[in-house]
Amino acid sequence: MGSMTNLSVLADLNWALFSYIGLMLIGAMTIHAGLCRVFKIDVDTFLVTSSAAIMSVPFIPVIVGALRNQALLVPGFCAAIIGYVLGNYLGIVVAISLKSIL
Repeated sequence: MGSMTNLSVLADLNWALFSYIGLMLIGAMTIHAGLCRVFKIDVDTFLVTSSAAIMSVPFIPVIVGALRNQALLVPGFCAAIIGYVLGNYLGIVVAISLKSIL
């Protein structure tokens, strides 16, 4: 896969969109970390749930294996699946709301 990378795509990169997405990811991670600190959630749970939010379900076993904490496997899967479900419906609600506002 790495040898098939097309680096010419980087020349046409929309830097405003790239910056926006990067800012949203950093902001979401900062809010997530702050809420975990406020509610005294341990670091392993934070890492698994943030990985589930940013990446996807197949990466959870890798993170859990690296942390050597198998007890977080099922909660990580649950967090990822609930995130997908809520994210899809919230995305639809936001799209409809913006369409009616604009």
